[in-house]
Amino acid sequence: MWSSRWILSLPRPTLVKIVCNIVRGVISPLLANIALHGMEAALGITRCAQGCIKRTVKRVIVRYADDFVVFCDSRVEAEQAQIDLQRFLRLRGLVLSEEKTQIVQLSEGFDFLGFNVRHYPSRNTRVGWKLLIKPTQKSVTAFREKLRQTFKRLHGSNAQNLIKVLNPIIRGWANYYRGVVSTDTFQKLEFYIFWKLRRWISKTHPNKSFSWRDRHYWANHPAYPGSQWSFVDQATGMVLYRIGYTRIQRHILIQGDASPDNPQLNDYFEQRAKQSEQLGEYPKAVQRIIRYQHAMCPHCGQYLFNGEDIHVHHKVPRQSGGTNHTSNLVAVHLVCHLQLHR
Repeated sequence: MWSSRWILSLPRPTLVKIVCNIVRGVISPLLANIALHGMEAALGITRCAQGCIKRTVKRVIVRYADDFVVFCDSRVEAEQAQIDLQRFLRLRGLVLSEEKTQIVQLSEGFDFLGFNVRHYPSRNTRVGWKLLIKPTQKSVTAFREKLRQTFKRLHGSNAQNLIKVLNPIIRGWANYYRGVVSTDTFQKLEFYIFWKLRRWISKTHPNKSFSWRDRHYWANHPAYPGSQWSFVDQATGMVLYRIGYTRIQRHILIQGDASPDNPQLNDYFEQRAKQSEQLGEYPKAVQRIIRYQHAMCPHCGQYLFNGEDIHVHHKVPRQSGGTNHTSNLVAVHLVCHLQLHR
């Protein structure tokens, strides 16, 4: 009820704009799937009884809502596919975007949904090429700019608030790109964030010595063992997520035309969930703690993987003589961690 009162109290133009944005965000993908249904048939793509594309087909389409890519054997085949798509869309009152539509070879590469797909020369493959999918340079630049603006906005804030704001931003971007070839990109961003933190510390404590700054903000945190350069809030033990430690986790393709809405496939999708267990998002030291707790938060008694950030809490605080040994650590939700220190 509170949300209804809040919306109705807004000026009418603002109310209309919010409602339109909500409706458009929810219904646009649905309408796109309805309008573009049958695109494979229009391109002559056929499947076998198991749902796999037949080997004799010379075209393959990858579609997400109204964004799609068509793979063909030759440029002539690609040009014909473009003509077939134009005919298919014309019947539905739609047209291809001239700005986004292009025909390129895989050796040139193309950007799709924030990913760059490209063939690279390789001596270790039979065909002499290797397909690599990486984050696009445009996405990396936008992410760096977002981080820069966040640091600028939080100038004068404390370390706890900085970590609280940055962690969802960094973790979310890393989780989106962790399924592709992103190790080099993550390492470069780790270096960039490190120097942004050094600059933030210098601005926050301009009259303090370098040794004081290092002792006050940098430490060896159990979430990232073996490194003395984790940005830690000494008062709460909160640590900034280190994108360079993100592990690459390949996406497991769904078999054929399997649908999560099919009740007969519940066991199949439960098994998929186990294979892509969220535990893999965290460093090994944190994984050991979570397994020991059976993935339950000791503070609230709820399942740890409920969408909240997971923090490592010291039972005996460091300033009181507590250590980073596993026996002194517990994994808790972000909110529970704040409550424990409060």
